[in-house]
Amino acid sequence: MSDQMQTLEQVLVAGDLSRFSAEQKILYYERLCESLGLNKLTKPFEYLSLQGKLVLYATKNCTEQLRQLHGVSITALTGQRIDDVYIVTATAVDKHGRTDCATGAVSLGNLKADALCNAYMKAETKSKRRVTLSLCSLGMLDESELDTIAGAKIIANVNGNTVAVQPAINATEELAPIATIADFCNWALKTYPDVFPDEADIKETLRSAGISTWSRSVIERAQAVINKAANQWGRDQAMQSA
Repeated sequence: MSDQMQTLEQVLVAGDLSRFSAEQKILYYERLCESLGLNKLTKPFEYLSLQGKLVLYATKNCTEQLRQLHGVSITALTGQRIDDVYIVTATAVDKHGRTDCATGAVSLGNLKADALCNAYMKAETKSKRRVTLSLCSLGMLDESELDTIAGAKIIANVNGNTVAVQPAINATEELAPIATIADFCNWALKTYPDVFPDEADIKETLRSAGISTWSRSVIERAQAVINKAANQWGRDQAMQSA
């Protein structure tokens, strides 16, 4: 089998785009957008390194365009709280009458006021986007899910070349020794030295997300907050480099 055919097999069977050259990545991206009727200029997809593979994930622009193209309407939204988790189930129908449903879940912890409201809205957003992708037969991650996936790396696409902008995280290994807020800040500063200049900036980021008191029970949620802030920083850097 030729090298070119092996590369194509790696992409089609294993779903790993890292074997493509910069030119092949651009061509694949354009063809994917064309096949789905999406405007490539709006960046409906971005790159993600996950479990050793380079894959695409859907952005907000992707799901919004898909809903319009396929006439997807949300027919029902139901929410329920189970312990510290809030779950929203979205039911949708497309223009052909096909129906589907999907859930979106967020951890609430000790969230209050605006932070709690934002969490409720995030769960609703997750459910709407996930049901849209499912109804349109597009089996990929949505950007609203990324901040809770350990080991995921946001990848910037600069002129067809992919550049990592967020280091991989192994939640179990990295967070196991953390017991205090000082430990957590040291972890964040070590993991994201370019994102957070000092401990005060990390604490302010946590406070803005409703985490004002520290305990072992909020470690995973605090990690998700820091990851999200780092993701946004990475996107901003990618836009400046493009």
